[in-house]
Amino acid sequence: MGGEIDMVNTQLRPVKEEEIPTLTEFEEGHEKNGIRVIADGREATCFVAAGAWRSQKIVLIYDDEEDPMMAFATKYYMFNEPGKMSWGHQGEVIEMYHLE
Repeated sequence: MGGEIDMVNTQLRPVKEEEIPTLTEFEEGHEKNGIRVIADGREATCFVAAGAWRSQKIVLIYDDEEDPMMAFATKYYMFNEPGKMSWGHQGEVIEMYHLE
């Protein structure tokens, strides 16, 4: 059962927007500074990327994604309630809970 989570006996804590770290400098392995989450049932690292000359965006790097360049990222997001991140322009929602 390596790497699997016992969801039946786990108390899930919804992620709040203010708990997600904002990273402004990026180095190899910058995702280590994000928080560990379960996003729509998939384990991931989450952070907000903010650069001096570009808009900030939320980033999810999924553990099961073979290509790290296939991270989910959008600058169109908001948390209307803990654990539910609305994104895009069509009403999409990602449920997000703390993994650790």
